[in-house]
Amino acid sequence: MTALHQGIVYARQFGSAPLTFGVSGKLIMNALVMYDRQSDSLWSQFLGVAVEGRFRGTALEPVPAMLTDWRTWRELTAVDRRERERAAAEPGMAGAETLGLPLVDRETGTLWAGLTGEVVAGPVAGRRLARLNAMPVFWFAWNDFHPLAPRWTPPPRSAARRRGRAPSPACARARCDAPARSDRPRACAMLPPDETRARELSMDWKDSADQAAFRAQVRQVIENKLPERYRAGDGDWERDRKSEDVRARDAATAWTAALAEQGWVAPHWPKEFGGAGLSPMEQFIFKQEMAQSGAPSVGGQGVSQLGPTLIVHGSDEQKAQHLPKILSGEVDWRQGYSEPGAGSDLASLQTRAIRDGDDYVINGQKIWTSLAHHADWLYVLTRTDPNAPKHRGISFLLVDKSTPGITVRPLIDMSFRHHFNEVFFEDVRVPASNRVGEENRGWYVGMTLLDYERSNITGAVANRRTLNKLMAYLGTPDGKAKSTLADNPGLRLEIADRAIETEVMFNYSFRIISMQARGLIPNYEASMSKLYNSELNQRTAHTGTKLFGLHSNVWPGDAHAAMEGEFTRTYVSSVSSTIAAGTSEIQRNIIATRGLGLPRG
Repeated sequence: MTALHQGIVYARQFGSAPLTFGVSGKLIMNALVMYDRQSDSLWSQFLGVAVEGRFRGTALEPVPAMLTDWRTWRELTAVDRRERERAAAEPGMAGAETLGLPLVDRETGTLWAGLTGEVVAGPVAGRRLARLNAMPVFWFAWNDFHPLAPRWTPPPRSAARRRGRAPSPACARARCDAPARSDRPRACAMLPPDETRARELSMDWKDSADQAAFRAQVRQVIENKLPERYRAGDGDWERDRKSEDVRARDAATAWTAALAEQGWVAPHWPKEFGGAGLSPMEQFIFKQEMAQSGAPSVGGQGVSQLGPTLIVHGSDEQKAQHLPKILSGEVDWRQGYSEPGAGSDLASLQTRAIRDGDDYVINGQKIWTSLAHHADWLYVLTRTDPNAPKHRGISFLLVDKSTPGITVRPLIDMSFRHHFNEVFFEDVRVPASNRVGEENRGWYVGMTLLDYERSNITGAVANRRTLNKLMAYLGTPDGKAKSTLADNPGLRLEIADRAIETEVMFNYSFRIISMQARGLIPNYEASMSKLYNSELNQRTAHTGTKLFGLHSNVWPGDAHAAMEGEFTRTYVSSVSSTIAAGTSEIQRNIIATRGLGLPRG
């Protein structure tokens, strides 16, 4: 870093000294300035925006801890710990805190450690940004007056684009090879030559030899070991494991044992913790084959969410106590996050946990707690410091559901199903040893949900299965009698539209998994897939109800129901598809800002 660059930053942005704000006697180190020597670019570390140099205007996105391999997250966790220790040791910095979230380059999938500037994943792994200085800034105020906040202006459009014609591949390649311009940063500028070339290769949908062998292995296990109850589509593993029906319990136990024998109960966990350690592509194949056969996954949220969190943040005692019981299916876990006043803005949660000796005492309410009535334990985000900024005063606690003071009340949805619940905590005492991670840093623990295969292939397969089942039924005598297809042949075009859309959904899935297989991190691409799948569910349900006319008013169990009332229930249930797991409005905002580069409103 040259004195010239330092002069540019401080003379233009700050005058002679960086801005400093105090918060309850503490300093929060967020707005580090970083310098990339190889590209001669100057970055605002917290905003992730290049403000000077070759990549000026290029943006990195702050992301939660949804990374592509375990070793990466462990390294980032160690980096954050070292930085906090270093800050505490510096004169005048006692009690300082740091924000250790990583940053991701949305174009190349490059992952940068939040505080050291080290590149820990992506096509340019191994590079490092040099820190200039730490500029402590008040947490709530940085977005309002941060001097490095960029002013968005649309890039100039070429004559070809103004005429509505896309440039030829040769032109695109020439632009990629040309020197970067400050007003038009290029994605491939940060890619090594072999990765740049990979972007020009056509898509190959075929399995490699190793992938084909793994797919055959998964199919063989499903064919030989899947209980008949699940082949017929009658079972639900999470309900079956404690069912009063002996056959249902036996099916759940047998299928758990069959997957455990292969290490597939937790396919994405590292092998040393009982998982299979599958690569993203192997996870994709595994989920695809499971979905196509209707085979249920095992372990619920304990496998998909809590287990990875404990592996990263849990103590040795917590891992030893809980991980084996998750893998065996002995204990079912459910998430206690959302509250009546804290849904999309989860950090506004108000459920309190007050330290009392060796315990925390919890009071508050959670809502939309899926299958809490079947759960044995809950993992709960609680507020342990009401005076701290909202992301900073949260702790992550493990709660035995049999603890006195916990009340679970059902929420019956509009299709008359009991899936959701509200959970009340009244003076619930939880041992302090059940806290995962540090007190008041539970937000970062709670965001560590490393089920990193994000292709949504299960949704793509489910839509195709539904459509195939519908078309097969329409060819039967009962389907011909109960459908309106003969009177409204135009509905054939609507069915064709749904068939095309399922293929589009598959290609969304293939795009995402191909990125992950190359070490890239899907960002807005995952939002596109989720948005498209949610709305495809609704369109498919709407098409089915139109096909069956008045028969769609008949609920399952009635002899007059078409397809046993499947589309009646699906149509009503699909209302929540564009709300659950991230509303469509939020997904569109992500696509607009991170995918299209539009300014925030």
